[in-house]
Amino acid sequence: MIAIDRLETIKETIRSLNITEPADKQLVYLLVRNLLGLDQGAQAMPDSNDAVLSIAEAARRLARRPRTIQYYVATGQLIGFHTGRSHRLTGIPASEIDAFIKRNTDGGSAI
Repeated sequence: MIAIDRLETIKETIRSLNITEPADKQLVYLLVRNLLGLDQGAQAMPDSNDAVLSIAEAARRLARRPRTIQYYVATGQLIGFHTGRSHRLTGIPASEIDAFIKRNTDGGSAI
């Protein structure tokens, strides 16, 4: 399993490519995740020091619907995880939600 901090490094590298088309971004994220053997943005387990939010909790925190959170994970905008043999998304690290908010806001106002 690849640590979350390594995935952050990969995400930053991809962001530095300055890809502007959403479809191109999604394609690159899915390609990298496929190469790494990850299930569409879902990891096996999060870092043990990080709090884990349920999909519903993450949705409340971002003021979005749970299906939107699942979409964000599928497109690589958020990193989620699943437990055991389940292919169902079961949680989002709290630090990932915080990073998502930082990436998508500028001084507290949405971009």
